[in-house]
Amino acid sequence: MYIAPLNLQTQSHIIRSYIEQHGFATLVSAMGDQLHATHTPLQLVSSEGQEWLHGHIAKANPQVDHIRQQARATAIFMDAHTYISSSWYDHVNVPTWNYMAVHVHGVLQALDEEQTRSSLDQLVAQYEDQDQKHFHISQMTEQDIKAHLRGLQGFRLTIEKIEASWKLSQNRDDANHAAIISKLRERGDALSLAIAEEMAKMRPQNAK
Repeated sequence: MYIAPLNLQTQSHIIRSYIEQHGFATLVSAMGDQLHATHTPLQLVSSEGQEWLHGHIAKANPQVDHIRQQARATAIFMDAHTYISSSWYDHVNVPTWNYMAVHVHGVLQALDEEQTRSSLDQLVAQYEDQDQKHFHISQMTEQDIKAHLRGLQGFRLTIEKIEASWKLSQNRDDANHAAIISKLRERGDALSLAIAEEMAKMRPQNAK
């Protein structure tokens, strides 16, 4: 994706935290003249210096062919984003859109049934509330688990490159940056508040 130099996010711990917190992604792959996209939860997995994204899709999904043929793919993670009105500035300018996005590029590989089951266990464990009565796949009968797995294709995306864009009004001076935060908080919807929080982290002096 195009990333303006001012918006380039390079801090790996911030990028990986974003992936872990906003794991419902769009997986895009291409082979020949076929382009497929699937919305699916992905989990960041690392071992001995190597990183992957693990996930699964329905076997009925035509993108399964791309997985089995080890197609190149991009996983897109994007959560909060919001419109920025130019009326909030102290000068005439055009409106824009603030957002944070991460693109993970790599090669798809199919997981076997055992690996897919392990991947599902880890995914469920990540999202279940551990402080309350939570679900674990082991609560299902072995017959039900196997029946469920027959309909799924597990996969991993071997990570080759990560791109991250944090477009958060970095080009504005402190006064206008603070005004944007104030207006987003005044607007009050969840997306606007999330972007306002990230902008405030970037410039703590504008947090109030």
